[in-house]
Amino acid sequence: MKDSPNKKAWQRFKRNRPGIFGLFMIGFSIILALFGYLITSDKTPNANDQINEIRDADLGFLPYY
Repeated sequence: MKDSPNKKAWQRFKRNRPGIFGLFMIGFSIILALFGYLITSDKTPNANDQINEIRDADLGFLPYY
């Protein structure tokens, strides 16, 4: 029985080292995009909250907390 065209293409692709490296990089990028939020280092509570007074302040404003 003859091999299917997909099997032939996959066997040929596996011999292509740059192609395998590129496939690995694409897969790694997808995994990093999906799970990147879990490995971020900023654990500051309320980090996304805006302080409107500071946002509307003039340039060079130094906030005192």
